[in-house]
Amino acid sequence: MKRILYIICAAGILFSCNNTTNKKDQDTKDAVGKAVAQTENRIKLSGKWKGIVPAADCSGIEYDLELNNGETYKLKITYIDGEGDGIDMVFKSEGDVANTVKEGKTFLNLLPPPGNDTVNLLVVDKKTLRLVNKDLEEPSGEANYNLKKEKQ
Repeated sequence: MKRILYIICAAGILFSCNNTTNKKDQDTKDAVGKAVAQTENRIKLSGKWKGIVPAADCSGIEYDLELNNGETYKLKITYIDGEGDGIDMVFKSEGDVANTVKEGKTFLNLLPPPGNDTVNLLVVDKKTLRLVNKDLEEPSGEANYNLKKEKQ
């Protein structure tokens, strides 16, 4: 009788271990699948985009953006007449690019070094990117916040 009890306990332990392994394997497969899906959804844009957008305190803000296969970027932002008397203020940054999909729209997130703000862009089409706010909302009104791809 004890022998049968030991066999049943051993079988129970064996099956419970097997189920845990399968659960862990499935969780790992799911995580890998999600990572692959995110990588496949990455927008691989390369090239240069430029645009001048409206500004409250200066004549406008010029964006000069270079994307490298949707993975890294270089950005130069020029506040036109930002210092007054025809003197521009220029800021440069570079870093990684991340993607976000919200309500079926794809956004590029320019991730600068720590201490700087992320720049978010809506991918309108292959030749147009639009500046959006931190909540990925498009600007209201008729002002133009588009960056256009330069011909190469």
